[in-house]
Amino acid sequence: MIGEHLEAQIKHTQTQIFEISLKDPNENKFAHLKMTNLAKNVMQWRWQLTGGRIFVINYNLIPTFIGVLMAFMTFMIQFEMSGKMAAS
Repeated sequence: MIGEHLEAQIKHTQTQIFEISLKDPNENKFAHLKMTNLAKNVMQWRWQLTGGRIFVINYNLIPTFIGVLMAFMTFMIQFEMSGKMAAS
């Protein structure tokens, strides 16, 4: 699902930035300091795909969605059956 894919991609990018920050600091001390600070900030990110910050969109949402869909289908079938009985 999109949520897990984006979380994994961000985690991979965090790892790459951290590995780059570990390279030889003597090449360019100012750039190394900036990259180290960036790596520290990125490593602390906790990213999640949400629906209006009300719920997290991930694989845990699938059973909920299926349950709602089944309840809706049950309601619609009962509604249609009661309409047919009233017409008889």
